[in-house]
Amino acid sequence: MIDRYDVIELSKIYKRLLEVELTLKQKIIFALEKTYAEKAFYRLIPYIKSLDHNIKENLKLIENTLITDEVKLKRFMANAYISDVVNILTRYKNIYKFKLFQQNFYGYEMDNTKHAEVISYAGRLVSLRNSICLLYTSPSPRDGLLSR
Repeated sequence: MIDRYDVIELSKIYKRLLEVELTLKQKIIFALEKTYAEKAFYRLIPYIKSLDHNIKENLKLIENTLITDEVKLKRFMANAYISDVVNILTRYKNIYKFKLFQQNFYGYEMDNTKHAEVISYAGRLVSLRNSICLLYTSPSPRDGLLSR
């Protein structure tokens, strides 16, 4: 049974997880802008189009506006799920395999061993986020509600 102290601890973990997510997003924005200069957002378009969720629909709204590439990239990242962020770093080869991006994001070029570590960490990060979100939205036996 989860008591209020457990909820407080979960809240602390969740807050730290959100801080990590924000830091990852900021680092990706920095690395993309530094690597691709004014075309950073357009490097992500093929990746965004491969997504299954509603962020793809937001692409049309972002893409067709008369705002700078920098603002488009920041809007996409603000709406991106943590799984999208880690997929950019682990599965979207057009970005993560590019040596200049690696230098700008990690500070060094990645080898296969380091990349495997990033994939492992990213998987645990997404699992933790999903688990905590599930705990926060699970029904409470005390109140009989469908969500909290």
